[in-house]
Amino acid sequence: MSLNMIDFPRPLSSTRRVISHGSRGVSIVAANSPLSSAALIPACSVAVVDTTGAGDALAGALLYGESCNLDPIDSARRAVRIAAEVVTITGARLDPERVRAVWNQL
Repeated sequence: MSLNMIDFPRPLSSTRRVISHGSRGVSIVAANSPLSSAALIPACSVAVVDTTGAGDALAGALLYGESCNLDPIDSARRAVRIAAEVVTITGARLDPERVRAVWNQL
């Protein structure tokens, strides 16, 4: 199984790690904590058309949530939803209005 890890800083220099499990969702954990303490954010059930861009969408949405000072779990939930939306179309580009609608659903 391939895992993708994305590090992103939090205020006060703490760090979180997000581990993508593909169609199973993501885990999020504080950098200095054991993986066994990770919170699992389950994936959304969607009809997959094309996985191109899913990881980029996930990373971008995580970073956007971070820049908005959202709670890391909330950011991860939104990012998982955005990535799920991306795989429902051919190619990696969602219409900006669709992105806003998905982001604001949660």
